Amino acid sequence: MSVRFGIIYYSKLSAELFNQFNKVVKQRCCIVWTWACFWVALEAKRWLVGTMNPLQ
Repeated sequence: MSVRFGIIYYSKLSAELFNQFNKVVKQRCCIVWTWACFWVALEAKRWLVGTMNPLQ
């Protein structure tokens, strides 16, 4: 009885730890994607301005 309870408790605990870890990973990925999108937009603007200046 106690072994079964220990296994269930351990699996619930590991699931909670995994969920907490997963939340942190998702937050980090969101920050990285936001920064990457901002950087791509900034580089696209610089590229457009850079190609237009010699034409003028």
